[in-house]
Amino acid sequence: MANESSARSGRGRRFGGRVLDALPAVGAGVLALAAWELFVPITGVKSYLLPPAHSVVAEAITDASDRFLPASWITLQEVLIGFVIGCGLGILLGILLSISPPVERAVMPVIAGVRAMPALVVAPLFVIWYGFTLTPKVLVAAFVCFFPALVNTTAGLTITPEAERQLFRSLGAGPLQMYTKLRLPAALPYIFIGAKNAVVLSVIGAIVGEWVGGGGGIGRMMIDSVTSNRTERLMAAVGYSAAMAISLFLLVSAIERLSLRWYFLSRGTRSGANAAVRG
Repeated sequence: MANESSARSGRGRRFGGRVLDALPAVGAGVLALAAWELFVPITGVKSYLLPPAHSVVAEAITDASDRFLPASWITLQEVLIGFVIGCGLGILLGILLSISPPVERAVMPVIAGVRAMPALVVAPLFVIWYGFTLTPKVLVAAFVCFFPALVNTTAGLTITPEAERQLFRSLGAGPLQMYTKLRLPAALPYIFIGAKNAVVLSVIGAIVGEWVGGGGGIGRMMIDSVTSNRTERLMAAVGYSAAMAISLFLLVSAIERLSLRWYFLSRGTRSGANAAVRG
């Protein structure tokens, strides 16, 4: 009974801690909506330029089942497929480049040059090559995901402290053990940083792909709202895309916390302290 009570108490503390962590963000969002609602009547700005917050929220709720949720589902599929492909390839190439520093020095400038190409430039090329299908949107999402995953993976695998490497060598660790037992675990926090950046960018990439390649997603709804002068619908669509990006970011962050409990516990930061309390 004592163990069950202790477990319930621990779960209660963890839940309460998560609620407390979320309060600042929720409070900031409520204040932003209140300021927006007050700004429109005080300044007298035209509603077609900036509709009041309540009309945008009403649009988002009223048309949720007919328009926004189906469009969000289409965009979400593009985002998830693009994220898995782009982030996966970025991590894989980062691992390969970290094995050979000369190859890394030769390849990274080329990758940096490709990275300089905006998504709006590559999206029409993908549409020309693959037509008005799901593929161009997925490829644009993968394109923008690839680079943060690659850069952070490569950085994480190349900054292992020399003292730790020498310790592993003194214990008789071979190159494979050095890589799998030391370098790769040490790089996981950096890989997750790249994944969190990539998952947010994947939403942007999918929407840009929809702007160029059509379809029925959130991006296409934005274009239609502009052409029909429906500012409330446009801003509601922006809100749905932001909610999608925030939700996916929080999901990856939750996976990070579950996978890297040892990392947060070892840090002398607030996150580490919270993890220790909740664990």
